[in-house]
Amino acid sequence: MLQAKFSVKDVNLDPTLGSDTGKIRPCIIVTNDVYNQRVPVIQVVPIFFYSFDCNEPIHVHVRREKMVCKFWLDPITLCENHGFTPKELNRIRRIIQINVDKIFEAWHEHCG
Repeated sequence: MLQAKFSVKDVNLDPTLGSDTGKIRPCIIVTNDVYNQRVPVIQVVPIFFYSFDCNEPIHVHVRREKMVCKFWLDPITLCENHGFTPKELNRIRRIIQINVDKIFEAWHEHCG
C-alpha cells in the first residue's frame, strides 16, 4: 500500500529509540512518494499530545529532530514554535487542515 507524503497515518512506534513512547500514534509521512513505493521503510514525524495538556484547548505538538511546534486546532493557529522555518510551519498547518478529523479523534482517544 502506497503511503503518500504528508498524509497522516497511525504508526506503531514500538520498539523506539530515545524518549518516544512505544505505541501506536498518528504520524506525518515525510519521505517522498517515489521512495515510499520502492523502500519498505518510511520516515515519519510523530504528532503527539501531553497528558498534562489535556486541560488546554485541543491542540497538537509536532517534533522533528530538535524542533517542536504546537498548533491549536479550533481554529488552526500556531501557538508555539521552536526551530521550524515559516515554510515548514505553513506545510505543517496545511497537513493539520487536511487531517484535522483524524487528529481530533486521536486527541479524544488520548485525553478522553
